[in-house]
Amino acid sequence: MHAKRTRGTLLAASGAIVALAATVPIATAGDGDRGAPGPDRAVIKAAIKRHLANVENCDAQGLVDDYTADARVFFPDGGGVSGRAEITALYENFVKPRDQGGLCGLRLKVVDRFLEGRSAIVKVRVTADFLAEPYISTDGYVFRGGRISGEVSTLDSTKLKFK
Repeated sequence: MHAKRTRGTLLAASGAIVALAATVPIATAGDGDRGAPGPDRAVIKAAIKRHLANVENCDAQGLVDDYTADARVFFPDGGGVSGRAEITALYENFVKPRDQGGLCGLRLKVVDRFLEGRSAIVKVRVTADFLAEPYISTDGYVFRGGRISGEVSTLDSTKLKFK
């Protein structure tokens, strides 16, 4: 049922994942949280913060560990990856240096977010020394047991403007 994936598709997919990284705390003014604060909210906020740090640190294993074994990730072009093996391949390509086709070196700042139940929508501003201009991306996540079980990303790495 999976579409054939090329290295280009994996790179585009890896770009989508980047939307979670941030160098600031996840909370923003009017951060969009709904419902009473509780342990699930704290777990989700911690999972997002951990994932953001793993993206910025180009930690492929940490990124893979942020997902459940059966996680699915959907990308803007209609493609996607699912399961541990595909997510591992995605992040192994992502953490490569730019001159090797990867996107390691991205810095992201959370500019808005919305939490409801076990889901989060996170909007980030993406910058890097190798980007000519910032890029805005938004990802939606579903969490299970403190890990990402589903993700939809709007980041399209073909729209990144490189220096």
